[in-house]
Amino acid sequence: MPQSWNGDLAAFQAVLGGARMPTILTDATQADHPIIYANQAFLDLTGYGRDDVLGRNCRFLQGPLTDRKAVARIREALRQEQPISIEVLNYRDDGSSFWNALFIGPVFDGAGRVRYFLGNQLDVTEQKAAEEALHQKHKMKAVGQLATGMAHVLTNLLQVVVGALELMAPKFQEAGVARRGARALHAARDAAELAHQLLAFARKAPLSPRPLDLVDTVQRMQPLLEATAEARHLRLAFDASPRRALLDRAQFEAALLSLVVNAREATTEQGQIVVRVQNGDLDGAPAVSIRVEDDGDGMGPGIVERAAEPFFTTKPSPRNAGMGLAMVGGFVAQSRGRLEIESEAGRGARVAMVFPATLTEVVV
Repeated sequence: MPQSWNGDLAAFQAVLGGARMPTILTDATQADHPIIYANQAFLDLTGYGRDDVLGRNCRFLQGPLTDRKAVARIREALRQEQPISIEVLNYRDDGSSFWNALFIGPVFDGAGRVRYFLGNQLDVTEQKAAEEALHQKHKMKAVGQLATGMAHVLTNLLQVVVGALELMAPKFQEAGVARRGARALHAARDAAELAHQLLAFARKAPLSPRPLDLVDTVQRMQPLLEATAEARHLRLAFDASPRRALLDRAQFEAALLSLVVNAREATTEQGQIVVRVQNGDLDGAPAVSIRVEDDGDGMGPGIVERAAEPFFTTKPSPRNAGMGLAMVGGFVAQSRGRLEIESEAGRGARVAMVFPATLTEVVV
């Protein structure tokens, strides 16, 4: 609510200085509303020194992902000399971002004129992250239910198609359409596998985990990976003594192929793709990861965080409707692992599936 000022600015500042909430005071009588006071809590929150703050408009807290509509709302509230409460993404002196629950209120003098604007800040980054995690959980649950229903219907239909094609296979040779029949059967089986992957994404499909040597698996897949990469240069890189993981081999291979497809589509024909198996840790426990790296266009701010969302894609005409990374993420989560995505615009991407290591011997 609006504050009143009795003329003793020093006393007012003394009160603000003892406040634990980050607070600034700006001069409303000057055109650019420069900051004339900032308490220590504000300096601690933002990382700026007092000399870096005083005399400046607080727009220095804005950054590349600050919502311009939110800034416009703040500007309009100041113009109308009205209080405003709003959440806005701000940036510290070191470049790190934080969500700021900002309250700005006018301070009036005895004549009813606005002399200052009081700005209270509150770092609500953790609360925003918790809200986003809850929202994402609900969204994934809804999409998972949809995927489960679709996959069950597809599975039932495809069982009929595959069964009919298998029964008709001996007749294909007689009719001279053996190649077409084989293609139809292959396509139907591929579709059935896709339905199984949809169930895995929804965490409903039963997996068949076995101790898996990732290096051996990748080496066996090398011809297929090279064909998938097409003209791109594909390189394999392994740790000297990589750990093993308990994984469903078929789902792991499908997930790896999906990552290589993504890398291929992000690079030019002269691009490079690296498939790397290395040891690491997962929440402090031994782990093994397989990482697909490319030197393509990469992903800019805001895209990395959404890359594994169902149906999210930056492609104009997606063949897989943005489900590739979502399905990979579903398989990794069901395998008690973690999907890690690192990327910058113009600097390629690195996508890793990290799994808990197992000491169980590999069964061939």
